[in-house]
Amino acid sequence: PPSKRKKRENWEPNPGYFMEKFGDHPEYVRNLHFSYVVLLRALKKASPFLRNYEIKTGNIVEDETAAVLLRRLLDSTILRSCNDVFTAFDESLMFRES
Repeated sequence: PPSKRKKRENWEPNPGYFMEKFGDHPEYVRNLHFSYVVLLRALKKASPFLRNYEIKTGNIVEDETAAVLLRRLLDSTILRSCNDVFTAFDESLMFRES
């Protein structure tokens, strides 16, 4: 959530802060993008398993909340819109033995 200390109720862009932290480090943005793509690809590949995964923590309310949030993530337009990105690289090349 947004900072209550700064009396913010909504997220808002902060281009100045972004440039201060990342402007001189484009490799940070590339690394973040790569990590995000790998995470989304892993979610997409695991989605058949995750859709049927039974969450059992012992707290029925939290279990149901977690299941709803997981289904929402798996059904999100983010995953559906990333098909081109998912085929952009083959992660098996990263784990080849020399």
